[in-house]
Parts: sequence; C-alpha cells; structure tokens
Amino acid sequence: MKKVCCLGFMMLVLLSACGDEVNKMVQTENVVYHLDDKYATVDFFVEYPIKAQNKELLLQLQQAVNAPFAQENKNQSSKIDMQQTLENAAAAFSEMAQQNLESLRKMGLNPSYKEVLKRDMRKIADTDKFVTFSLFSFVFTGGAHGNSYWWATTVDKSDGKNISAEILNQDVQKPEFKSLLKQGVFASLSTNKNHDNLSLDNLQDELLDVVKVDNLPLPEAEPFLLNDGVGFVYGAYEISYYANGNISFVIPYHLMKPYLSQKAWKMVKDLAFDKAQIRPYDLE
Repeated sequence: MKKVCCLGFMMLVLLSACGDEVNKMVQTENVVYHLDDKYATVDFFVEYPIKAQNKELLLQLQQAVNAPFAQENKNQSSKIDMQQTLENAAAAFSEMAQQNLESLRKMGLNPSYKEVLKRDMRKIADTDKFVTFSLFSFVFTGGAHGNSYWWATTVDKSDGKNISAEILNQDVQKPEFKSLLKQGVFASLSTNKNHDNLSLDNLQDELLDVVKVDNLPLPEAEPFLLNDGVGFVYGAYEISYYANGNISFVIPYHLMKPYLSQKAWKMVKDLAFDKAQIRPYDLE
C-alpha cells in the first residue's frame, strides 16, 4: 500500500512540474491578412501572443509584436486589435503604393508592376526564462529586386524587457570568437548547392573585398537566444554578395559561454550541451 501511495505522490509531483513548465510557455494564435488590389499585394502573418505566465508579460509581448505593423498606420489606436492592425497597415501600404505609381505616371512613365509587402512575425524559441520572436520583411517598390530584412528579439520573461543588446560581453573582439563567426558563415554558405567546393580556406572568395574572413564584424542585427544556442544573421550585402542572401547560423551555448554576459548565461546554462555543433539557421 505504501509503494502505491509513493508512486502516486511521485506522479503528482511530476505532473505538477510539467504543468508549471507548460504554464510558463507563451501561447500564440495565428493572425493572417492578405490584400491584393490594383496597386499592391500585401501578405501578413503573425503568431500573436494570447497567453503568458502573467498579464504584464503578455501585454509587453503583444505590444512588441504589434509595433512593426502598427508603424505602417499613423492612426493606430492604443488598444491592440491585431487583425485590425494588419488591415490598417495593408491599407496604408496600398495607399502609398497608389501615390507612388501615379506619381510615376505623371512623369510620363508607365509602371507595369504592383508594389509588394510581406511581413511575418513568428515565435522561434520559448523557455521558462526567455522567449524569442523573429520578424521577416520583404518590400518591392520597383527596380531590379526587392529589399528584405530579418531580425529577432529576445525577451526576458522575468521583466518583459528586450535583452538582445545584453547577450554578449566584450570578449567578442577576441580572435577565438572571430573564429566561431568564421565557422558559422561557412556552415551557412555550405548549405548553398552552388558552393560544393567551399572550404574554410577559400571562404574569403565569397565575401566582399572590404570584409576579412579572419576578422569578421558582428552582424548589424542583434544576436538572439534559441533553445540550443545564440543565433546570428548577416543581411544581404552586409558581408557577402546579394546572390548569397542572408547568412545565418547558430553557435551552441557551450561554445558561447566565454562570450555571454552573466545575465545571458544564467538564462541558458541549462541548455548547453557539449556535443552541439555550429549549424546553419534556416530563416524560412
């Protein structure tokens, strides 16, 4: 009888622990909007937070996710309605596209294209201590090709603050860290089928002349925390040619430990595994 009671108690403890972990995760719902009119094509996709471990954190996350879309619409209400935000942003973009295209026609030109805006906001990491959301944006307003950017922001669940600028310490200027960046760039570019003969020895050939493979700068986009390491993204033209697109990779936590701030390491130390390798990161 005692054994049965003990087993039952242990099961309750385990279930309770699992429940606590689930309650700390940020739950989202998909909010989607598509517009296709005479002047523009707009596609929005958002994983919108609907539940977090407390109301304050939830509101901060909702505001952060809403912001990149609300900026398209100057008349955005202070009350968040994500679906309405997307509709307003799409309408604002279409109105601007109409003005741009009609302006070109007044100049005697005859543009045969529509302007395009695509924006995706997704949750890409979620632990009991932090959550990370990414934003991909593509815009085409004429010319040879459109412009895109990708960034991510990591939020500390204890206070709802963005900690992306506080992840790294000053030792990232050391040659040892520069070597990790080099390996990361190699890992990312190696996934390109046109780079079958790529090696660390000839990696310089894929970089812009002003960029030195053994002294790579940090990406302009801030780093971000994932479940298995720190993510880095170089934008198109940042260190390489446009054809290579965004260069993105993950350096595992056990390799990043010497280069993380004390705050960041406390948040990820339980996620560090010695066998993890530097890997490419798929932005899609």
